[in-house]
Amino acid sequence: MTSKNGKKEGWIEVLLEDCVAILDSKRIPVNAGERAKRIKGKSRSELYPYYGATGEVGLIDDFIFEGEHLLIGEDGAPFFDKTKNVAFVVKEKFWVNNHAHILKAFDSVTSNRYLSHYLNQFDYKGFVGGSTRLKLNQASMKKIPVSLPSLSTQHAIVDKIEELYSHIDAGVEGLKQAKAKLQQYRQSVLKDAVTGKLTEQWREQNVDKLEPASSLLNRILDERRANWEAEQLKSFEEKGITPKNDRWKENYKEPPQADVSSLPEIPDSWTWATITQLGELNRGKSKHRPRNDPSLYGGDYPFVQTGDVRAADGLLTNYKQTYSKKGLAQSRLWPKGTLCITIAANIAETAILGIDACFPDSVVGFIPQNENISVEYIEFFFRTVREDLDRYAPATAQKNINLAILETVSVPLMSVEEQRELVLQVTEKLASASRAETTIDGKIKHSVSLKSSILAKAFSGELVQHNSKENTKDLLDQIKTEKEALAETKPKRSIKRGKKVTSGRKPLLTVLNEQSEPIKPDELMQLAGFSSNEVEEFYIELAEISEKVAQLSPDEKLIKNWPYEKESEIKLKLKD
Repeated sequence: MTSKNGKKEGWIEVLLEDCVAILDSKRIPVNAGERAKRIKGKSRSELYPYYGATGEVGLIDDFIFEGEHLLIGEDGAPFFDKTKNVAFVVKEKFWVNNHAHILKAFDSVTSNRYLSHYLNQFDYKGFVGGSTRLKLNQASMKKIPVSLPSLSTQHAIVDKIEELYSHIDAGVEGLKQAKAKLQQYRQSVLKDAVTGKLTEQWREQNVDKLEPASSLLNRILDERRANWEAEQLKSFEEKGITPKNDRWKENYKEPPQADVSSLPEIPDSWTWATITQLGELNRGKSKHRPRNDPSLYGGDYPFVQTGDVRAADGLLTNYKQTYSKKGLAQSRLWPKGTLCITIAANIAETAILGIDACFPDSVVGFIPQNENISVEYIEFFFRTVREDLDRYAPATAQKNINLAILETVSVPLMSVEEQRELVLQVTEKLASASRAETTIDGKIKHSVSLKSSILAKAFSGELVQHNSKENTKDLLDQIKTEKEALAETKPKRSIKRGKKVTSGRKPLLTVLNEQSEPIKPDELMQLAGFSSNEVEEFYIELAEISEKVAQLSPDEKLIKNWPYEKESEIKLKLKD
């Protein structure tokens, strides 16, 4: 219920720092390389979750925290994406790096679960900064306003949210399973297509009208040879040469034949053919070095790359790059209707060009010998052997296969009419599956919006009725008590730290004040006199002066692996 002045009756508004203990000073970042060394040779049972801004980012062989806590992303979190969480509750034993704030709710005031839901619907506009990498610093986080009803109402809100979420999650899980079954259905359709099962009934009804595939293959091979001979004679004529006999014809290279001994059975009217028997198969061209020469790009000629093929979903009409005339001169313009097959990065991804385009040697082009070979059918077939071809790729960082592997790929060939019927049926069935998938994706997206709606109602006081018997003044009293108790613990730590500083250590502010240039955290630690066993103490003291210290992010060229690589660590300096 909302009062006349717009405030929710029976609710109070406090700052986040009033209802939690902030434990950021206990965080210890450990880069990926160091973690890898620490966990090497250890079993999963000996390891603990290592958390960052968006959740678990790895494992480590020790823990800093134990029990239920609340984490909020500090930098790199999805602050303005309501489909993702900024805050999350963690339990048991774990470690946290310096990209997530770590809090523990005062149990007498609120709960970690209540705050996590509240913070996941909160509008962070005005609380986060940064242009390329949004950051919620501790000072801003402390000032986040939190709406609190009575403690029992908070518990009721959390229970209701999680009850409704459980129903939504169950529905989403069902939708995801249905989506997975659609993918299985697609694979089943394609398998039935290339084994003859899909068109079995149609074939039986038209058996007397169909040319045997073996005859079709012979005609294709005869045409292939005739075209080669015509090209040779043209070349002789251009050079002014008149062949004395037909011995030059012996130079014709027959394409490899299919080894049927290792191939599965297919319908009697079909036959096996290698892909090179059915048309031209060649790698794309990109001869110029360096490949990234700016003068090659920015013209009128589409330049298709492996990522474009993968994103095409069968028909490629979109591309991210173009060649200039200079780029075209060192490449080849493949005609519309060419089948593109990737042989690097994403192995055997396929798409048919819907435009004339160039592509590099990481893509292979296939042009059918004539109109009797359906390029759509060949594209469907390659989808069924993608995993088999991927296994040929060596287990290296940059996976690839060579042209020789593709040249021996065997394709089941059927009559021209059956190819057309097969393509028609497969296209219809895959389109039906895509429509169903679009519907499922829409329902999943709607489920996410339902969660946002539930949170909005929960924290506007509309989801559950406030327990008017409880006075929220009790919460204010509890906040005061908790803060007083927390304050009592701080002098003990500062006295202890004072003794350590006087025993050979220099205050961090003093060290930073002595520097003419920003320095790395490990350099600051060494100059201040901290030992390698005092990492935690160092970060505790650093956290205490955080409002006086500026953190300089690494160069954008190094940002890819930051903050896990030493060469791209942050640097520190005193604020101006």
